Amino acid sequence: MKAPALLITFALLSFGLQAQSLFQSVYTFSGVGHNPCVTEAPNGFVIATGNNPANQTRLMRTDLTGNILWQKIIPGYSAWFIKRTQDGGLIIIGNGGVMKTDSAGNMQWQNQSFIPNSITETSDGGFAAAVYNPTRLYRLNSNGDSLWSKTYPEMWFEDIVQAPDGGFAMAGWVSDTTGGNNISKGAIIKTDAAGNLLMAKTIPGNFGHSTMNRINVTTDSGFIILGSYFQMPDTTGPGGEMVLIVKTDQAGDTLWTKKLEFFSAGTNLNDIIQTPDDGYAAVFSVWYGHFPTREIEIVYFARLGTNGTLNCLQGLGNGTICDPGYPNTPRSVYFNGWGHGSRVVASPDNSLVFSSDFRSGICMNNVTGIALLKTGPDCSFIMGTTPDITASALKAHIFPNPTKGELAIKLSGNEGKIARYSLSNILGQEITPEQTVETLQDGIFHTNLSAFPKGIYLIKITSGSYTIVKKVIKN
Repeated sequence: MKAPALLITFALLSFGLQAQSLFQSVYTFSGVGHNPCVTEAPNGFVIATGNNPANQTRLMRTDLTGNILWQKIIPGYSAWFIKRTQDGGLIIIGNGGVMKTDSAGNMQWQNQSFIPNSITETSDGGFAAAVYNPTRLYRLNSNGDSLWSKTYPEMWFEDIVQAPDGGFAMAGWVSDTTGGNNISKGAIIKTDAAGNLLMAKTIPGNFGHSTMNRINVTTDSGFIILGSYFQMPDTTGPGGEMVLIVKTDQAGDTLWTKKLEFFSAGTNLNDIIQTPDDGYAAVFSVWYGHFPTREIEIVYFARLGTNGTLNCLQGLGNGTICDPGYPNTPRSVYFNGWGHGSRVVASPDNSLVFSSDFRSGICMNNVTGIALLKTGPDCSFIMGTTPDITASALKAHIFPNPTKGELAIKLSGNEGKIARYSLSNILGQEITPEQTVETLQDGIFHTNLSAFPKGIYLIKITSGSYTIVKKVIKN
């Protein structure tokens, strides 16, 4: 299977007031999919993205600032979850079941007998996987062979971790038919190492319909859980879906809860972890509007203190409603993190790294790339403008940049001396028609922006079968 021609977008921005070297990196390529996921690697990260029409997974290994070190295409497999394993390899979940690779992304084994929601590595080098429908717990050895599986009626698993005692803890929900009702109740479910059910404890409080979606072990052997609940309209607000963070002890008893009230039409709960300062960090998205249009969907990341105090909450994107009946409604480029993507990694410097979709176009309905973002302990972050897009077989050097008008564009690596170019604004709207130019012997041609107001412009250059887009600042 021939891999699609690769277009990589990369932006690296520094933030001088932060010791943590914050950055935003955006990678754009043909056949980009949804739900990217990131995991830590020695001196860097590995990103996996699938869920695309080509039914393939792209693995990208980066350094600590988002520079790509290598990438690999896995055909016939669309991934939405990735995690580093004890041997330095990767465990991946996708539409082809569970896959294990070495540290370079080379497949070692694949188990296609089931597709789990979540998977966790066990202390013996094997794995335990939680399947949502029908609810089942699978135990695998280190070679991916199924050792046993067990079902759990009237329970639903969203996420799984191995508990300190060797058993398993799942975030999910149970069915509550008390008083003739039939509602979901968010719960933590615990088994022993053999999968025997020990307890299923619902989250105390008047939360109505609720689910628990992400779970991690904390240093006190307890658990931190991320979920949601639905509040009916009343005198306190219009109602809607809210985010709920729960801390429990090792027995699953709730120590505290934290409600984040967005009154949204829906939420997508991506991840929650304990941070190096013994606080907690969550990544999630909320959306407003009528499914499936999701007129607004914005990623949030939150930092909490040890006792659940909200230290900071930051959203990525704007709040302008995009009405499909008015296609020119302005929207800024923003991150979107719904589905199984946007797992979060805590850096030793107490910053966070997570990945997400990157969208553009009318109503932000075009997934144009994937993004890697590093944020500070105070929720500070860098959100750049549309960055340069560079093709591997075509390079362009533009000078001077910034410019007061006159531009020289030097091409290298192109297939010929004939090039075509057009000019767009930062929203990607073309403001000059495409023109054909013949470059000089040294590969240079010229254009002039004197007639245009100050701002940021995109120059799209095509030569042969390759295209490159460069960002230009007009002073």
